[in-house]
Amino acid sequence: MKKRIAVVGAGIAGLSCAYELQKQGFEVVVFEQDDHVGGRMWTSEKKGFAFDVGADFLVDLYKNTRSYCDELGIGHAWQPMGPGKHYTLNAGGLRLLSISSIWSVLGFDSLSFKSRIRLILFLARAGAKIRGLNFFDLASAPEELDMDNAYAYARDQIGQDVAEYIVDGITTTYQFHRSSEISTTGMFALAGLTANSSEGFTMYHTIGEMRTIPCELAKRLDVRTKTQVSRIEPHKGKVAITATGKRMKFDTVVCASTGDRAREMLIKPSRKQAELLASVRYASSINISYKIPVEVLSGISAVTVPHIENPSISGYTNESLKGICVDGKTLINVYLHEGWARKMMKKSEKEIFTQVKGELVKVCPPLDGRKELLEDHEIQRWPSAMPKFDHKYVTRVKRFWQDGQGDNGVYLCGDYLNTPWVEGSITCGKKVAAMIAIGEKGSGRRAS
Repeated sequence: MKKRIAVVGAGIAGLSCAYELQKQGFEVVVFEQDDHVGGRMWTSEKKGFAFDVGADFLVDLYKNTRSYCDELGIGHAWQPMGPGKHYTLNAGGLRLLSISSIWSVLGFDSLSFKSRIRLILFLARAGAKIRGLNFFDLASAPEELDMDNAYAYARDQIGQDVAEYIVDGITTTYQFHRSSEISTTGMFALAGLTANSSEGFTMYHTIGEMRTIPCELAKRLDVRTKTQVSRIEPHKGKVAITATGKRMKFDTVVCASTGDRAREMLIKPSRKQAELLASVRYASSINISYKIPVEVLSGISAVTVPHIENPSISGYTNESLKGICVDGKTLINVYLHEGWARKMMKKSEKEIFTQVKGELVKVCPPLDGRKELLEDHEIQRWPSAMPKFDHKYVTRVKRFWQDGQGDNGVYLCGDYLNTPWVEGSITCGKKVAAMIAIGEKGSGRRAS
């Protein structure tokens, strides 16, 4: 008889886990409380515009993600974005941002010449540490890299402006929180990605945008949307879940929700599960989209906004590079630093649009003095936008992968398990599926 497995959560981590389990021959059911799949990897349609409400683009380094496109028969959908460059804000102006090679670092004029040399020397010294690191699976990194928070380490070892404009700038743009809340493990792993791959951060999207891959996975699975799971609990050698008032039993359950939601659902978690979930923290953000004339951001793909430059806006992207254009207008997607996002979270849409517009013109030189070009489009609030991979948390999760996953027939799955971004979420789903396949076909579950 096939083992029955429930996957709770139809984000990209849960869908990839379910898909891999189904390929292994298990009977899999996916439960999702929303009316659509994808979670933070979703696209809404409004007035002809496709708005990526969470994850905004893909990069060439996403090997598992691209492999899924080929496997699912949508390889043609993986498309390079239009020509544009990545910038950072420095002294109110835009500066090219690239640390993919020594030569690009030497040309990075946001840093003093002394800091550029120190950064090059740091990358050279760190070569042995960063070679082979996988940013999308931080649990694979040696524990000794989890030595401090990234900001303090960069400030002390490389220089203040590197800490502010490179380390903090990248962290606040792509994680929304300050680099004092990310481990040196993450800093070294990300440095390894950029230093060892000149094309790795080439930006891509899929035809149909971010929802395309989740939707294709869901077509091949038994996914039950609008079905909220309220309880997950061990019961007489099985795992029982309560979904929309109905109790069902499975051989194994994968909890593929956010960590804070998992903490609410798990009844009688093992000690290791409870300790890990109690330590999960998220950065908040809000994604605000405005319509603008296509030509306004010509040549710009994305802009990182270091906290030192503006404590409100963390970054913005030019959606015309995906071919999103209606009647000569495209979208500019804007993201908020965690601190300001928390203050804005409960404000009305009108207040958010108005206040963000006032800050955006300060950090987007092409819009300077032209606020009237921005037309309100759509808003997505994310109270739990990105997990914080802070100092010591990375080590705690690494040890949980070694001893804790599968306790009482329950597995945790999601980007908070040391697996950042879309590629990390897919990596996590595949890892959990592989662990279950080995466990269920081998010696069985572990009680704790």
